[in-house]
Order: sequence, then C-alpha cells, then structure tokens
Amino acid sequence: ASEPTTVALTPSCMAELTAAPPSDGVTRSPRFFLAIFCLIASVNYSDRGALNAVLTNAQAAMCLNAAEAGWLPSAFVVGYIAAAPVFAHLASTPVFEGKSFRLIAMGLCCFSIGSVLTQFCAVMGPSGYVPFLLSRAVVGIGEASFFVVAPPMLDRVAPIDQRAVYLALFYATIPVGMAIGYGIGGVLGAAGRGDAIFS
Repeated sequence: ASEPTTVALTPSCMAELTAAPPSDGVTRSPRFFLAIFCLIASVNYSDRGALNAVLTNAQAAMCLNAAEAGWLPSAFVVGYIAAAPVFAHLASTPVFEGKSFRLIAMGLCCFSIGSVLTQFCAVMGPSGYVPFLLSRAVVGIGEASFFVVAPPMLDRVAPIDQRAVYLALFYATIPVGMAIGYGIGGVLGAAGRGDAIFS
C-alpha cells in the first residue's frame, strides 16, 4: 500500500492562511458589523412582512382587484431582481473596491426614499396605485444593494473560525424580521389602522 502524501506549507502559504481577512478599510470590531447588519436586515424584512399583513387594507383603500393588489408586494421583487446583478457588478469594479460601505449607504438611501414615497402614495387612494408600485420598486432596489454587499463583507470581517456562525445569525434575522412585520401589521390591520404601517 502506498504511503499517504504529506504536503509541506511554505512560510508564504502559512502567512496567507493566518493573515487577517481584508476589512474594506473599516476599524470597528466584527461584532459591531454583525449587530448593525442584523438590525438593518430585520428592519428590511419587517417592511416586507408589514405590507403583506395589511394587503387587504391597502386593496380596499385603493379599490383594487386581486390581481392589482398582488402587484403591490411583487413590485418590490421586480426592483430587487433588476438591481441585484447591477450592485454585484459594481462591488467588483475598481471604483468600489474596498468601499463596500458606499454601496450599502447608496442602497439604504434608496430604501429610505422609497419608504417615504410609499407613505404618501398609500394615502392617495386609487390615484396612488402606480406611484405606490414605483415606490415599492425603489425599496427593492435599495434592499438589493444591502443583501448583495453585506454578506460577503461580513464574511471578510468575521473571525476565520466564526464565519459560519456570523452568517447564520445574519440570515436568521430574515424570518425574525418578517415575523415582526407580520405581527405589527396584523395588529394595526385588525384595528383598522393599516395605513399607519407606512407612517
């Protein structure tokens, strides 16, 4: 039987394996980024859950049929799918190399603008349907930048032996945030205050 082959690691290989991962020029601790990213992710997904919970309220307020009401949450997905490849490409370009926070900041600005516009459109009645769809698409564009850039950035700044734990905690905020949104939306919807979900 042949003897097992052993591979000797050169000093340069050892240095590469033990070196700290690139951190995009940030100086905060990995736990800081984990906490911030988890908070943002939970807010993003609570927004999705809240709209789904008060969808029947929005349908009645805007006098929509079932197909039109179905497009209210779907517009978000359209914006998300369209923007995600663009942000993924931008993250790999020299302009944004090592500047992931800039892309995340751009996305959060889009998310905030879309959320504010959604509030105005929600109180416009039937005339606010198309603007509502556009504002939800803007929210999707903003969220796409965060969920494209944040996971690999978190993977880079996390301790090597805890990367799986960091990513698991990050993605666990998705159902948690959705559940929070459904809960808040359900309570407000049952109280006849479904419009307050966007205020």
